[in-house]
Amino acid sequence: MPPTRLPTVPAAVPARLPTQPPAQPSSVSSATAWWIAVGVIVVALAVAAGVLVGLNLAQRGAPDGAAGTTRGGHAAPRLHR
Repeated sequence: MPPTRLPTVPAAVPARLPTQPPAQPSSVSSATAWWIAVGVIVVALAVAAGVLVGLNLAQRGAPDGAAGTTRGGHAAPRLHR
């Protein structure tokens, strides 16, 4: 049987293969990230405002500085266990 000849690789191989430019992030994900950031800021501001209001009410409601509830300006009865 005569030896078979293998096919040869073409000599003209491009030095650099064409590549796709890097994909730009979509504007949808960017907009979503902005809305999430805005939501986090709003929640943080609401928590801070709630803390300040709570501290103000606690300071007014109990003369010894302890947090307590009031009923018409008078101390509400507390249950001791």
